[in-house]
Parts: sequence; C-alpha cells; structure tokens
Amino acid sequence: MADTRLLVGLCLSLLISSLAISLVTGTGAASLGDIGGAVNQNIDFETDTHGWKNDIFTVGSDWKIIDGALTSQSSGSNRFFVETGGKPDGMHTTTYHIESGGRPYAIIIRDTGYFGDSIHLRVVPSGVYLESYALLGYRPFQKFIPASIPNTAIVTVTLDEANSRVTVAVNGNVIIRNEPVPADGILSWGTVYYGGITAESPGFRVTKIVSDGEAYDEQSFDLLGFISSLSGVLVWYTSSGVPLVDAFINLIIKIQQLGIVVVLITIIRGN
Repeated sequence: MADTRLLVGLCLSLLISSLAISLVTGTGAASLGDIGGAVNQNIDFETDTHGWKNDIFTVGSDWKIIDGALTSQSSGSNRFFVETGGKPDGMHTTTYHIESGGRPYAIIIRDTGYFGDSIHLRVVPSGVYLESYALLGYRPFQKFIPASIPNTAIVTVTLDEANSRVTVAVNGNVIIRNEPVPADGILSWGTVYYGGITAESPGFRVTKIVSDGEAYDEQSFDLLGFISSLSGVLVWYTSSGVPLVDAFINLIIKIQQLGIVVVLITIIRGN
C-alpha cells in the first residue's frame, strides 16, 4: 500500500514538473491518461472486515468489528472520522446505519480542529442538539430540535458547506431542513472532516456508512492498467532548443522517471 502511494506520488510529481517545464519551453507536457481512483464510499462492516481501516480514522479510540458492526469498546469517549475529501460543490451527504442501544452519541458533521466552527448532531432521549463543540463550558452555537430517534436508525446528514446549512433525515423523515450553522472560519487550520461519530460508552454499533465524499480507492487499484498508462510518462522528453538547458531539464525528469521504474519493480517483486 505504501509503495502504491509512493508510485502515485512520483507520477504526480513528474506530471507537475513536466507541466511547469512545458509552460516555459512551449512544448507538450507528459500525460498519464485516465487512471481513476476517486470513488464514493460505501462501507458495509458486515462484509468489509479489513478495508474499512482505509476509510475510518479512529482518533486513538478503540473500535472493532463485532458481529458485522463497527463497535465502540471504551467506557469513555469513542470517536472516529470518515476519511473524505473536499467537494467542489460543497455538498457533503453521509448516511449512518446505527444501533445505539440507547447509548448517547453524536454524529460529526464538520470537524475543523477548532471548537467554534466544528459542528455535530448530539442525540438525546428527547431530541437532538445541532451544536458546535464546547471549550471550558462555552459553546458558541446550539439549537435543540424535539424528535424521537429510534435505537436502530438510519440517519442521513447533509452539510451545504457553501451556504452553511444542515439537513437531517431519520429513517427517511426529515427532522432538520436547511438549518443555518456557523461557517468554517479563518481559525481552522487543520484537516477538516465531514463525517464521523462520537459514542460515550462501549457497545455502540454502526453497521454501514454511505458517503458521497470522494476518496481514493486503494482496493480498486489496477496495477496493469496503471503500468500501461505510464508508457507515455516514462518516455517523455522535451527540447527547448538550448542544449545546456535541455540537459538540465531532462536530468530532473529522468531522475523522477528512474524513481518510478524502481518503485514499479519493487511492487511487481512484492518486496
């Protein structure tokens, strides 16, 4: 997996280098073709007993697959994030198949690393709190919505990031529609997560997560197809008409091409 990431990184480096060089010299850049890899996430914990670790970041807490469900283990706070990337349209929709057993929990809508603009949906017996995180007891945003949330529920959360609004449906019934929330502010510097759950006790279960956020699907990586598309990259050469400049430019390119070849050999050998 690490070798695959290194290979993709080297190819991206070469493509960026060739594009920059082509802009200066007026020649064509290297092209890798359409290798794909960006997919919507559909994590079924009953059938996916290992690959889910590529899509779920457990934040130092203990979660295990038990009887077809991702299950919290700690008596304290159990948290995980869904690893999704940003989307050009700013619309983030995630559906959770939950078996809470009456345990308290919150669905993470946006986590920026800053309490003021991180938003979650906290479920309590009498309804839900759409709220920001708290710091030393201070919570800058909170709204309570009366609702009855079954212990076994399918909860769909949509964040319209462009307009800072949230919509929530439980078992197909909308309980929150286009509710304004704080925007992602300038104090947020870390990685932004657009999904996840915090459970406050062991035994909380999630059987399935479906997200429209794009993520790189390492499990679907087609090595033979990728090698085929590399042919144009590995033989790419450019000429500016100035021999000394050409020698320097192509030395940079050949070093990256050699790195790609070495990593390819390592992957093929399985070492």
